[in-house]
Amino acid sequence: MNTFRTLALIAAITLCTLALAGCSSSPSASNFQTAIQHRFDTHDPKCMFYSNYPKPGHDTAFDFMAMDEVSQALAHAGLFATTVYKVLPPEKASFLSSAQPAKTLYNYALTPMGKRYYSVKNKCFGFKREVVAITNYAKEDSSNYEVDFTYKYIVPAWAKQPGVVNVVSQIPIFLSYKEYLKSGGKPIKKKAAMTLTHNGWRAVFMDF
Repeated sequence: MNTFRTLALIAAITLCTLALAGCSSSPSASNFQTAIQHRFDTHDPKCMFYSNYPKPGHDTAFDFMAMDEVSQALAHAGLFATTVYKVLPPEKASFLSSAQPAKTLYNYALTPMGKRYYSVKNKCFGFKREVVAITNYAKEDSSNYEVDFTYKYIVPAWAKQPGVVNVVSQIPIFLSYKEYLKSGGKPIKKKAAMTLTHNGWRAVFMDF
């Protein structure tokens, strides 16, 4: 009797497992959205502002590609605490360069809020992305689909401050931030190629 119950339980578990596998492998908007969101979650934070983080006391401490104005904007937004490193005297004009005013160099230390958004691994400030909707999908073969979807950035309030927007939007290399600004906070349209694996659908981005 116990053996019969054990076998019945194993059979029930097997059927449940197969049912779940079948659900996760079906070509549906829900499964595609889950797969794309999983891709986002495992690859995010999406880098917005790249930076090196030298030791304090270096004259390029937390230097954004030698763009101190970016560092200052993020400091005013609350991501850095600043201390004066040194003040460079004004430079007279020469044959090779024009006159330069005095310049103050700063050290930048992450504040608690800065640590929350700074990725040490990626050396950047990054934000999460969230899939909004699957708008269309087309079958290529039984294991491959082309999917149209929309997503949005989950952007904190400090990244929307005028001081940050005005400075960072002028820097060509910050492409993700420019994409966010261009969207105006509305969902962004993208395409993805979906491939069916033994673990369900996997998202391979095409124009991302």
